[in-house]
Amino acid sequence: MLAAARANPQLYGHAQLWLDVGAQDPYFRSSDSELARALNIQLHVWPGSHNFTYWNAHWSDYLAFYANAFATCAG
Repeated sequence: MLAAARANPQLYGHAQLWLDVGAQDPYFRSSDSELARALNIQLHVWPGSHNFTYWNAHWSDYLAFYANAFATCAG
């Protein structure tokens, strides 16, 4: 995904994308940061790591973001 975003930053057009990572995530933080820069989207960094506790704490954020994205997309 990162290689595709580097090659074509407009790959996802005007799609609204959410990308987040835990501040203590040793595996994904640097690559997620790079992907966010390549796609020119906001990266949400919150305390935690790559685990169910982290994800469960943010389901309402994910759902609210995508509910809004779907409601505002042209179709």
